[in-house]
Amino acid sequence: MLHSGPRWLILLLRQMVVVQVLRGEIDRHSTEMKHVDHTGTYLKYFGSKQDTVYVRNRLSSIRLRWKRLLRRVDETSRRLERALRDAKRVNISLELPAIHICRNTHTLFGLLFGSNRIQIKCSTCVG
Repeated sequence: MLHSGPRWLILLLRQMVVVQVLRGEIDRHSTEMKHVDHTGTYLKYFGSKQDTVYVRNRLSSIRLRWKRLLRRVDETSRRLERALRDAKRVNISLELPAIHICRNTHTLFGLLFGSNRIQIKCSTCVG
C-alpha cells in the first residue's frame, strides 16, 4: 500500500492508515454505543428518581464524548486527505525542476569533461 517517495509523504500515508483503522474500530463500536443508549433510555424512564437523574447525566456525558470522538476522527481524516493532496502537488512541483537541473548537470559535465570520462549517478533522472 505504501510506495517509495519522500519520507514525509510516507509518514503522511501511514497516519492515514492509522486513522482508517481507528475509524473501522469506531464503526464496530457504534452498535455497542447504540445498545448502551437504548438501555440508558430504558433505565431513565423506568428507574427510581435518583437513579434516573444519575443515568440521564451519565448518558448525556457518554453521548457528548462519543459525538466529540466522531467529530475529531472525521476532522483528522479530512485534514490528512487535504495534506496528502497538497503533498502530492508539492512533490510533483519539486520533481520537475529537479529533473531539469539534473539533465542540465549531465549536459554540462558531458561538455566539460567528455561523456566518457565521468558518469554521474542520479536518482532524479535517467541519463
